[in-house]
Amino acid sequence: MRRVVITGIGAVSVLGSTQEEIAKSLYIGKSGIYFDESRKRLGFRSCLTGRIPNFSSSTLSRKQKKTMPLFVQQCYEATRQAIEDAKISSSVLSGSRCGMVFGNDSSATAAFALSQKCAIVSKTTDLGSHHVFSVMNSTITMNL
Repeated sequence: MRRVVITGIGAVSVLGSTQEEIAKSLYIGKSGIYFDESRKRLGFRSCLTGRIPNFSSSTLSRKQKKTMPLFVQQCYEATRQAIEDAKISSSVLSGSRCGMVFGNDSSATAAFALSQKCAIVSKTTDLGSHHVFSVMNSTITMNL
């Protein structure tokens, strides 16, 4: 039995959304951390946070984006970059001998947005099924 691991690099981070942007940020010493006024108003002990500026996924359709919170779109873009960097063809990816492992943390952003919308519309039937997918902790694994 042979086991092969093919690795590609893909990243979307506070330093940039491509390998080149990240390398440039590291070279010039850009941190990607900023002072968030809203955190101050909310009483956080630290108002410093990371921000991914100007991120937009042009490879996803509007329908695909509907079920994906922003952090999932960013993960998708990093995955797409890694696959491209590894030069893995779509036929190999769709084969039964190919698999991917994703690790992810949860985010409260989608659940918070859903609870705000629930307060406005007053009934869950008006929310739309895409909200169910966006609040699941497994949303990255499920979408990718």
